[in-house]
Amino acid sequence: RVPGTNGWRGGRSRPRTVGRGVGLPSGRAALGALLVMASVVGLYNASVRAGARPRTTFLVAARDLPPGHIITAADLRPAVLELTPTLAGRAFGAGSRVAGATTLGPLAAGELVQAGALVRSEGGAGNRELSIPIDAARAVAGTLRSGERIDLIVTYGAGSSGTTEVVLRQALVIDVSRPGTGLASKAAMVITLSVPTEADTVAVARALGTGELLVVRAPASWAADPSPVAAERNPASTP
Repeated sequence: RVPGTNGWRGGRSRPRTVGRGVGLPSGRAALGALLVMASVVGLYNASVRAGARPRTTFLVAARDLPPGHIITAADLRPAVLELTPTLAGRAFGAGSRVAGATTLGPLAAGELVQAGALVRSEGGAGNRELSIPIDAARAVAGTLRSGERIDLIVTYGAGSSGTTEVVLRQALVIDVSRPGTGLASKAAMVITLSVPTEADTVAVARALGTGELLVVRAPASWAADPSPVAAERNPASTP
């Protein structure tokens, strides 16, 4: 054929060829894609759950607590936390017996209550509190802190005629302060103690007036039994 003015002789146009279009995926292919996506999502969720720590209810401070504070139920509140096994082993579950323990240092509101922050406090609301001034050299070099226990020893007289006796055993240290700023006052300290009986109070007063005191750091013991933590930790877990 010889091309004309319209492309082909005789006025006929050149025929057009329409190519085959891309078809939509079949129902079977779409179902397969959905199954693959579902399996990927399932594997991801499983890996996240496997790596997550269990959520457990632990005790935290309900308000700011100072050192030497005897804890009551109102000082604590439960909180659901995710802790490492090591940290959870030092914490107290919601069913733990912590009331009556004494804080060794300050606890901020919302802070996790841990075993190392508490000591046994056998005294109660009826205990007396008294302060004794003493030279740091006769009080464990001034290293005492709130919440520790001490034995208080007094010596009456001197030489072969002198006598020494124990005035207090396992007395709870409520506060330790060093008043004054002068050179002479740097060695002095004031220790505030919780004393259980009136007779002990009188004995300390007599020792202060007539004897020479010596403070001995006593072994600490626990008031807050940490055993309920392990027993309570699993039942208290929440998803």
